[in-house]
Amino acid sequence: MKKRILLIILALLVLSACSHKNKNQKVPGNWYTGSSSSTSASDKKETSDNSIYDVVLEKLRTDTSDTPATHYAYYDIDGNGQDELFSGRYWESTGTIEFAALYYDNNGVADYLAQSYVASSGGYREAANIYTDGTVITAKWMSTGTQMEDTQYQLRADNSGVDVIKNANVPIGRDVELSDYFDIKGKKEFDFSILDWQELSPNKTQSSYDINTEQILYGNYESIAGTWVNGRGQILNISSDGMLGDDAKIFSVSRNNQGLVFLAAGSIDGTPGGIAIGLFPIGVENPLGDYSDISKPRLVAGQQFVDFPAEAYYYRK
Repeated sequence: MKKRILLIILALLVLSACSHKNKNQKVPGNWYTGSSSSTSASDKKETSDNSIYDVVLEKLRTDTSDTPATHYAYYDIDGNGQDELFSGRYWESTGTIEFAALYYDNNGVADYLAQSYVASSGGYREAANIYTDGTVITAKWMSTGTQMEDTQYQLRADNSGVDVIKNANVPIGRDVELSDYFDIKGKKEFDFSILDWQELSPNKTQSSYDINTEQILYGNYESIAGTWVNGRGQILNISSDGMLGDDAKIFSVSRNNQGLVFLAAGSIDGTPGGIAIGLFPIGVENPLGDYSDISKPRLVAGQQFVDFPAEAYYYRK
């Protein structure tokens, strides 16, 4: 009986999401089109505690220096289960976001490690080489100088800090190789292009009321746990362990090439049928057309990604 009820609910959600077309409606797309990342709920990694970086993000948002950071991104450089925090600067001249600074978990507290910096006057410079095993080599020098003060650090796998591996004075010159001074044979440099940069909007912090898509991508559903109701009176009950009521659950999480994070959910016993649930944090709009209240977190459900009518959006009860 429960199976039949679940299938009826899923069918109603699909039909309601695909109905109520209007003259402004765009061509629907598949939720999975251009999907750039996917995380299976059964294979999820231990959730990284990125809340330790909130104090850093707040300082970055209120930075009044000449070249403040404009973006940030989380990434687990050394694969130990805890993300590091990158800040970046957007350069209008090139249309790119360049590395600004790196922060790490030091016994549960965010700590600064390295930066890319050019002083507006005086000629002081800083740079960093970052490697995928958690090795970081920093360099400090003056534009009029003849050598750099370099230091090799190693992130500790247990998040208890960093180890200073070596200090060296490295001559400034075209023919100088870093490997002549540091043991970096076989180490792979970190590829900054894989970072998912997020804009550092002033005075905008992640509210506990909002949807945290970064946590959800790691299998943490706490930010969407609770009861959600749409304009048609339909209800979604989501628990922090990924269950939808008693008979359905979230099987995977994906992000498509438009940046939308969505969930694939279905019956726990494998009964055919299911839905995709799109997640819209505060301020995030449906790129196909949005008729919802973007000042609130929202969900939509259906089998196709469309410009859903206003009554199709779910809000917290």
